[in-house]
Amino acid sequence: MTLPHGFRSFAITFACVFPVIYVFCVEYNLALFTYDAAKRELTFLLPSERGPLPMFWYGWIATSLIGAFVVSIVASFASDTLIQRAIIFVFFYAVAYAILYGVAFFIYDRASYELEFLKHPALPAVGGLAAALIVSFFAPVHWRKQLWGGWAVVVPLGVILLFCYLLRSWFV
Repeated sequence: MTLPHGFRSFAITFACVFPVIYVFCVEYNLALFTYDAAKRELTFLLPSERGPLPMFWYGWIATSLIGAFVVSIVASFASDTLIQRAIIFVFFYAVAYAILYGVAFFIYDRASYELEFLKHPALPAVGGLAAALIVSFFAPVHWRKQLWGGWAVVVPLGVILLFCYLLRSWFV
């Protein structure tokens, strides 16, 4: 039994997009619904009043599932080359953004005078965009020809490392 060509694109795209959307859902609290265990009530979108025990996790998962499903359906109709280029671009953008953000914070923290512009979020965003454009443009052709299934492992591992960094205060 062979699977349709679009299924491979759907599966790899879903595996890459779901964890990325999940990070944004957690970071900006984009929960589709919230369950409050103390009140035993389910509220959709943002709750009007927060109880002592709101559970956002299920809402984050639902939001991520819907978003990843929509993007993956669209990607299943696109060419492998286009998907591969998009994944390379987003991957290198995220890496460049993290590196530039870390460098800017390091310089700001150790400077003997105020460098307020280093705290602005646009600096690593624009720098990451420029770096991702350069890398995706000059990437070797064999990187861009075929959709690489390894992205389904590399991207979620990167998100796990990002969560370890974001939640480090819970583990120390």
